[in-house]
Amino acid sequence: MDKLSESDRAAVSQSLKHSKLVAVTRVLARMVTTNHPTKAIIRRRRRYEKTLHKWLKYYMRETFPDRWGSVHLKCCKKLQSCIEGGGSYAFAMPRGGGKSSIGKGSCVYATITGKRLYVVPIGATDGLANEYLDFIKSQIDGSNERLTRDYPEAIGFFVALEGSALKCRHQLRKDGKKTNIAWRAKGITFPTVLDPDGKPYPFSGARVECRGITAAMKGMSKNVGGRIIRPDFVLPDDVQTEDDAISPTACNKIENKLIGTVLAMAGPRKRIACFMPCTVVERDDVSDRFLDKQRHSEFQGERYPVFIKWPKAQDTLWAEYATLRKDADDDTTGKKIATAFYRKNLKAMNEGAEVSWVARIRDGETSAIETAENLLIELGEQKFFAEMQQDPKDISASAFEVTTAQVIAHTIDLPRFKVPSASTIFGGHCDINRSGLHWAVAAFDQQMSPHVFDYGVYPGRGDLWEENANKHDRTVAIFEGLKQLMDSIALKDYTRDGVKIWPTWPTLILIDAGYEPGVVHRFCEQARYPFRVMPSIGRAASKYRFNKSTIVGQPAEQCHAQRPSNRRAPYAMFNACYWREVMQRSFMSESGTPGGCTLFHVSDPRMHLPFADHIIAEKLVSKIQTIVGWRWEYRHAPGDVWDWGDAMTGAWAAAALQGASTSGVTAMQPKRKKYSQRDLTRG
Repeated sequence: MDKLSESDRAAVSQSLKHSKLVAVTRVLARMVTTNHPTKAIIRRRRRYEKTLHKWLKYYMRETFPDRWGSVHLKCCKKLQSCIEGGGSYAFAMPRGGGKSSIGKGSCVYATITGKRLYVVPIGATDGLANEYLDFIKSQIDGSNERLTRDYPEAIGFFVALEGSALKCRHQLRKDGKKTNIAWRAKGITFPTVLDPDGKPYPFSGARVECRGITAAMKGMSKNVGGRIIRPDFVLPDDVQTEDDAISPTACNKIENKLIGTVLAMAGPRKRIACFMPCTVVERDDVSDRFLDKQRHSEFQGERYPVFIKWPKAQDTLWAEYATLRKDADDDTTGKKIATAFYRKNLKAMNEGAEVSWVARIRDGETSAIETAENLLIELGEQKFFAEMQQDPKDISASAFEVTTAQVIAHTIDLPRFKVPSASTIFGGHCDINRSGLHWAVAAFDQQMSPHVFDYGVYPGRGDLWEENANKHDRTVAIFEGLKQLMDSIALKDYTRDGVKIWPTWPTLILIDAGYEPGVVHRFCEQARYPFRVMPSIGRAASKYRFNKSTIVGQPAEQCHAQRPSNRRAPYAMFNACYWREVMQRSFMSESGTPGGCTLFHVSDPRMHLPFADHIIAEKLVSKIQTIVGWRWEYRHAPGDVWDWGDAMTGAWAAAALQGASTSGVTAMQPKRKKYSQRDLTRG
């Protein structure tokens, strides 16, 4: 074997030196210097850490720019007591009142001060829970200048990561030991850092992990410095969705999860700290249950409304204010008129009122009292008292529920395509969805008692357009679908006493323009049929209004025709809540009675079951008379099965636009002026 030459030995030596240099350099690159706080910083921190609301306002001034309200001060006081002493709290605040922001800020406060070592925010879904984590990361990644300056011993290690989770694995302290920092998608771990005396800082090893309420939570524990830690602070923040709130089954499941799993996460010998910021949605929902001290005595439940005290003029001047908003041509004008009225009567309208957050003033409004009153108008009393006052009202006795059995029981012996002799007005509607064009046509008599003589869906099988179709293909499919459907309806042999309905009898078919208005308007402008077709939009009662400057003709019962600024043909607009109730109630009346609906004959009435499912899919759960009129609240049944219900609702509106009325009196049409020869020859 040949001996190494001097040059070879030099090369090997150089290579070894380079390898050692690289290894040492890599180790040094992974080391992060601990920046210990100065005495001045420690004094400042201690001053603010005594009071949570002052700490949040100072260190997160961009998140909390407005002056605290009484509700926030009480929330922060309870939250700090929970963090420092443990216990279970349920704290109900108005929707949009900042409870989640306070909860997110408290997670940073609890971990960075070392008051809590294992924090678990819990949301209704994983996505909502992760919003907590996103906020916390945005505060400790160096973006928050005040936190970075006053807590350098903790945040300096997060800044060194530069947002990369890969750097966590090899991050070292100056003594060469790993910091065990973590920066994951669903959780973070604070670094283990030694103070000048060689002892770990209080935050060392603190963790934040987020979970959705339906996620697995049992067995959550971690090893930190040879000791096992379990969750010691949980924040279930609005753990119910709106769908959960109306489902007793879902509420029971969430309630059991909170009691059986969440409160037991700290282990067998330790009491967990649980703070539940929440908003009531319905009577006996999850929030309402945990706020009830008799039902959950282990929780300290408190409710804080928008209005602590109502204005003395609530039923007088504020009722007039609401009417001014409602009666204006449009909402923007209504707000301006109402605000001017409020400013004119400011002292009288404010007398006796007390709100929980005086800084909650929206743009264009004068005070927090006016903002709260406008929320009452916009949300309606049922929703306002639940989500803003935390005092949900019982469902109105006027609510009702129609069943499929009642719908199919209205089948009579009259064959399909044939209409009763007493019918004088014909109305129809076509609802547009990817599942198809669901349509229905009905004949109405003088008492507005309808007979449904035909309905269907186009195409009979498959969807109207592909699931991932682009806008062009979708609009082409809708236009062609409408053309083929209306062509087929025009050719059908609809008769009354042996005489074809069109073009003899007044008929209007409305087409849903809420989804793709452009293509629907274009189709109606080009349509040439023996019946009229018109674009239409159904509005919720709280949003239904008309502009006097663009209305066409006279408004009818809860509907009108309006001319758009950029189209030739007018379109119909109707109060969908009102006509849906009228339509559903017609199936609760006896067949043949005024207002009672009937269906065409089929060999087996159960053949109408799919149609009946659509009719009952939207259930009226409350109907309340507010200071601005009636307000309806409907709830959708699971699935997408209400299209024929929309079509039938629109058919009623189509009949009303042609003069039919639930009062039984046909609206008088304006008489046509008779012109003389002198009128015709006048310049």
